[in-house]
Amino acid sequence: MFTAPVDNYERSMATRTTSDLDSVSNHIDLTLTENCKLYFDFTHPSCENYFPQFNNPLAAELVYESDLNLVLLHQIVKDRIYSLIRSVSIDEVKLGVINLEMSFSYITPIDHRFNLVKIKEINSRIDNILKSNYWDRYCKAVIPILNKYVEIMSNEFKGNISSGCNVSVDESKISERLKYIEKYIDAIIDLNILKVKITRKNKVENLCPGCLKSFDSSNSSTDEGRFSCKCGFTDNNISHSTEYSDLNKLAPQVTGNSKHIKTFTDWLDKFLCRSGDSYPQEEMFRKFDEFSLRNNYPNRYYVLSGLISQPDLSVIISLLQNHQYSHYYTIKNTIRRDYFGWKVPEITSLQESKALELYLNIQEKFPEFRGDERKTNINGEIIGYTVLIMVGVAISSSDFKIPINSDTRAYSKDTLFNILLSLGYDRMSIPEMDY
Repeated sequence: MFTAPVDNYERSMATRTTSDLDSVSNHIDLTLTENCKLYFDFTHPSCENYFPQFNNPLAAELVYESDLNLVLLHQIVKDRIYSLIRSVSIDEVKLGVINLEMSFSYITPIDHRFNLVKIKEINSRIDNILKSNYWDRYCKAVIPILNKYVEIMSNEFKGNISSGCNVSVDESKISERLKYIEKYIDAIIDLNILKVKITRKNKVENLCPGCLKSFDSSNSSTDEGRFSCKCGFTDNNISHSTEYSDLNKLAPQVTGNSKHIKTFTDWLDKFLCRSGDSYPQEEMFRKFDEFSLRNNYPNRYYVLSGLISQPDLSVIISLLQNHQYSHYYTIKNTIRRDYFGWKVPEITSLQESKALELYLNIQEKFPEFRGDERKTNINGEIIGYTVLIMVGVAISSSDFKIPINSDTRAYSKDTLFNILLSLGYDRMSIPEMDY
């Protein structure tokens, strides 16, 4: 067991020992709640009777939905700190061996210089660990978080049920729990002792993309196809009349392929971020960052570092709306790529050629299926998604602005399905179109 006076960190390199490590536990008030003590062991990792569960873990890679196994993550961090503490003891032994070699008269000048370099490297490594106070910093950062987190911890990680069964369904608790999880992740990243890759699977069909809370059907109007959340997230089928009308709607009549070729190629260039359009990136991203922090939107830096999954396109659209940037709607994918690091889908020249051909065939057939009683055309985003899927491009429906209005979706889906059948496609080859 290491013991050390209070002023160990002030001693010179020559008199320093591994007992310096214990002073970190002498100056922190471990105010763990009784409930927290049941699940999180804060025994100092330098204790003689401490036995790690993981052998020098260098990375933590976990995936979660409504709760993260912080008990496991805490153990990983603790065992990593134990490994660092143990490395100091090992390095001290190495220094003793080198110093013994240096005392021999037969050591060559080259070996002497080499040993001096090694001594400097080892001392620097030891000093860095001792001065970093990893355990002290970790305790101070996470104990207040875990004391609150444990009160709303899921039953799965409390051990009350079998692993994999999600009992916590209270959305308000889940939202609060996720905030504590994010704070805990920030704390261990700040230690800079582990490579952290923690990904959250967002159930976008049930949660608001902005605040990650459940959609409230009372706030949604099927007539307007509008949803507004208290967090500020808004999805209302942006009007495309000025900036997107020629790309989002099919023409009522086919008057020539040249127009439709340009319509599709322009749409595809914007979807694949190839249009080269400019926008006030610095100003826009600064506003987005400030808004996201205030309204608990997905943190851009968490997304870029892989700590949370890529948000849906709807999040960027909402950010554009909330900051009067709707006139940049046509390059929403470019902004999404630059802001959230969205990976642009790959498409071959053959796939692109086939997609254009299919699009033109759909345009040619559309007047036969439109119907006199219906003025609304097939939604262009639905056509774009379907055409790219049909030619084998790896995409997700969440990368498209699919209309919220169920009537519009149903009409577009059914009409497009019938057109594809008339073009000779087998039912099994037509995508499900489940948006």
